[in-house]
Amino acid sequence: RTIERPPPSKDSSRATNIDLEGLDQLLLGRPCGRLKREVVSRLVSPRNVNTAPCIRFSKYSGILEWRNAIVLWVNIYGDSYKNVFLEKGRQITWFAQARQTVETPVIQRMIP
Repeated sequence: RTIERPPPSKDSSRATNIDLEGLDQLLLGRPCGRLKREVVSRLVSPRNVNTAPCIRFSKYSGILEWRNAIVLWVNIYGDSYKNVFLEKGRQITWFAQARQTVETPVIQRMIP
């Protein structure tokens, strides 16, 4: 059973594509901001952050759903979360918020 939700507003991340090619070429494996807002701008427009539209998203969520991708915010250090890299960095553990379940639409998108 999947939880139903309303369609996204046009200025939300769920209604916006990120630049996957730019992400791969310019951002992957590199620092791209200290704040989530900075990272979101870079994901939309990695070649020129000044042209990125203002995107609505929840800064408190550990998941950022886009039209063409899902971004997981991962805490590497800290007492609250014990995320670790596995398989020589090809896998990482990630803990969702308690309100994210297998019925949540964004989690459904991640399950093959």
